[in-house]
Amino acid sequence: MRRKKQFMIGCDRIDGIEDIKKGLCDLKEAVECIREALRAICCGQLCSGIRALKNGLEDLQEGLNRIVNGVEDTDFGCNCHAKNEILKGICQVKEAIRDICKGLNDLCNGRFCDAIDCINDGLCDLEEGLADIVEGVKDLLCERELRRKRRDELLDMIQCEEEEECIFDEFDCCNICDRKKHC
Repeated sequence: MRRKKQFMIGCDRIDGIEDIKKGLCDLKEAVECIREALRAICCGQLCSGIRALKNGLEDLQEGLNRIVNGVEDTDFGCNCHAKNEILKGICQVKEAIRDICKGLNDLCNGRFCDAIDCINDGLCDLEEGLADIVEGVKDLLCERELRRKRRDELLDMIQCEEEEECIFDEFDCCNICDRKKHC
């Protein structure tokens, strides 16, 4: 079940960014599994290589789902560059999944050289996709930090004179009932 987009602090939706970060961790684990699978396959340990490849594919799919959900939950504002980088990375991860699945199929059918080539291509696509997603998230977080600093600077520029009293200084919402009794 998808959660509702209700958790907001200021103007930033933080849940989406957290999902993207968790998805990146899953993708990083997938890279390690796929590298382990390649090592095992090259050493002739086909069963452990296939098992590691399947685990890597599961991590890839789970990480991709988290990233896609995170992108849907994130408010990019005017930062189209960050969103485009993340979407470009998502497309590369999808291409990596296709290549690795093809490599797994080739491996199961005894085409070892083709399998290794496909898995290597998938690993390259995956690493490029990871880099693009990280770049997009970094860009988004930097822009949010700049907006926050700018907002804080502008608010600090507003100066109130201490001599003027504010109407709200005298207002106490707890005393409303007492005031009505006296009126």
